[in-house]
Amino acid sequence: MSARVELDSVEVRYGGVIAVDRVSLEVAPRSLVALVGPSGCGKTSLLRAIAGFERPSAGSVRIDGVVVASESVWVEPERRAVGMVFQEGALFPHMTVAENVRYGVRRRPDAEARTREVLDLVGLGALRARYPDELSGGQQQRAALARALAPQPKLVLLDEPFAGLDSALRQRIRADLQRILRDAGTTAVLVTHDQQEALEIADVVAVMDHGRILQVATPPDVYESPASRHVAELIGEGESVACGLTGELLERLAGQPIADPGAGSWIFIRPEDLAIAAPGEKGADAVIESTRYFGHDALHRIRVEGLDCRLQLRTSGAVELSSGTAIRVRLRPKHYAVFRDGTERLELEVKEQSGA
Repeated sequence: MSARVELDSVEVRYGGVIAVDRVSLEVAPRSLVALVGPSGCGKTSLLRAIAGFERPSAGSVRIDGVVVASESVWVEPERRAVGMVFQEGALFPHMTVAENVRYGVRRRPDAEARTREVLDLVGLGALRARYPDELSGGQQQRAALARALAPQPKLVLLDEPFAGLDSALRQRIRADLQRILRDAGTTAVLVTHDQQEALEIADVVAVMDHGRILQVATPPDVYESPASRHVAELIGEGESVACGLTGELLERLAGQPIADPGAGSWIFIRPEDLAIAAPGEKGADAVIESTRYFGHDALHRIRVEGLDCRLQLRTSGAVELSSGTAIRVRLRPKHYAVFRDGTERLELEVKEQSGA
């Protein structure tokens, strides 16, 4: 059982503050949509409007074609067939895992069978008799997800469910979440400020800021084809370089003539767009200013010589570059996003260097 969710010009206000500003969004059945953006951008308020915890001041919310919120209609949260997973899990501390999961289906004749089924789905069947304080953080979140799934909701809403977990555990649990939701066939909306999390597990990413949705697209499209300079800067690492520098800088980096995209234009360069030039390749001379080492790779802050410009360069963890090291960098061949006045998107092609 899964639902289609349709938001039409939804607005949420807190007094005179507009938290959600006329947002329209469609969530397809059986899909996982991630709302991603900085703190205070309105993503949690939008999730709460879908759940029924906030009443929109304008617009409408439909679940499976049925209006559950509008200027004239209001359906209480418990009648929306929606499951909710909160950041802290919100398990009942005096109940075992099984009792927590059974709570939402306790009046059903198949309550015990459904509890066993869902606990097996999330991999907690062997821990059914434990209490929440006897579980790890990841196990608590899986128990909370099992409790949300037990009543077989049409829709599951997740509000920063991994925020309290350490990095390695968070990565494992979000992979589990993706699998569990796929197996359950449930529509889901996830709120997160973790860009990598959204890109990794969502079918569709909705980028939000200042109460508005800036772009809705698949993870590859959001990352590779951002709708605006602001979206590019919100999703992933990278630097916007002003047009005033692009002519000389890009010709150095690309090793070929580059047409000036015009006044008010910016090119967005991600760390993986740069490579260390091989002997004989053209490029721009630069100096390593600082390095952040992650084990599998490293992120370097570099200063391009002769220009007031700093970029980021990603290398494999095996490449050792210390501060002060002189290098030559080049742009990898691809189509790059160029933005005029921040929103008009152009493309600039960098080709393979001739003879390289």
